[in-house]
Amino acid sequence: MSDFGHFIVQVSYSINVCLGISYSIGKLNFQRILGVLFLLVAFIQYQFELIYTKELFYQPYFFLSYVPPILWFGPLLLVVLQTQVFKQSFSFLDALKHFALPTLVTILLIPIFLTKSDLKLAMINSLYYSTTTFEYLILSVLSVGSLLFYIVILFNYLPSIKRMQNKKSFSYILFTILILGIIFSGISFASQLTHSLDLLYLGNIIFACLLIICYLLHLRFDFFITELLEEIRAAKDRQSHLTSINIQKALMNLNQAIEEEKIYRNPELTLSGLADRLNLTPHQLSELLNNEVGKNFNSYIIDFRIKDAIDELQKNKHATILSIALSVGFNSNSAFYTAFKKVTGKSPSDYRAD
Repeated sequence: MSDFGHFIVQVSYSINVCLGISYSIGKLNFQRILGVLFLLVAFIQYQFELIYTKELFYQPYFFLSYVPPILWFGPLLLVVLQTQVFKQSFSFLDALKHFALPTLVTILLIPIFLTKSDLKLAMINSLYYSTTTFEYLILSVLSVGSLLFYIVILFNYLPSIKRMQNKKSFSYILFTILILGIIFSGISFASQLTHSLDLLYLGNIIFACLLIICYLLHLRFDFFITELLEEIRAAKDRQSHLTSINIQKALMNLNQAIEEEKIYRNPELTLSGLADRLNLTPHQLSELLNNEVGKNFNSYIIDFRIKDAIDELQKNKHATILSIALSVGFNSNSAFYTAFKKVTGKSPSDYRAD
């Protein structure tokens, strides 16, 4: 395990400690929760470092102390998302559902936390070099299950990569880094179940790199967090609008109408007309295209028309450009020329000449 990897992890949890302290200062509001979240992340990273470096033998009082922070992190993050991002209330039932397990496990672990160090050392030695106890396996399953459960919830809130492709390219790159970091760190932290110290080490480094990159890029490009929060809100709205339809069936019907029936060749085609054809409302179709395809209606239709026109330009050398434009659904030569050059970077005549 390299010194550079340890340095990255230590930088990461040092940053989180500083952020946690700074957010915890001031009047009581949701920023205090953010402060707690930063401190929990720092503590979890530090605990994992103690485990895979086996420094836990020298600090046995930290034995199993990573379990409550992992279980508390997801519910607290959900509170911030629901109350601050989506401006929704967090009801008593929500609190009971999400905080009952962390509270219960924390209470049950208190006797272990109060156990004398020599007894803790015996338990630590057994876990490293002997058999895994049933109790420890249960705690590992709960910790990993909580991580995966709230990662799934986070992915339900996050916008799709297709959607982000329509945003600034730099935001798309950052968003992709975020997604990959969450996936790989989540998988690596699941090493608690396999007791692979190397995998746990890798997960801690990946997670540390993710946090450092996001922090530095937020300092340099402050629009990223703003755009991401806007997209998270939009993604949540899209989910609520599309819950009443079968998305896969709607996409299949859309592909049939566009690719097989070539309905885009109708110059009078509108969003409302295509929505009626698919038994959707215009709003549902618009959200379906934006969310699942990553394009708005006009861009989606124009792309198919241009693709069709390219085939015609290559196959029908003697057809006029105007006749091809009209055959694929454009109303005029000028509209076709503008759209063609925007998509291909060339005029129709230049493209045919090449």
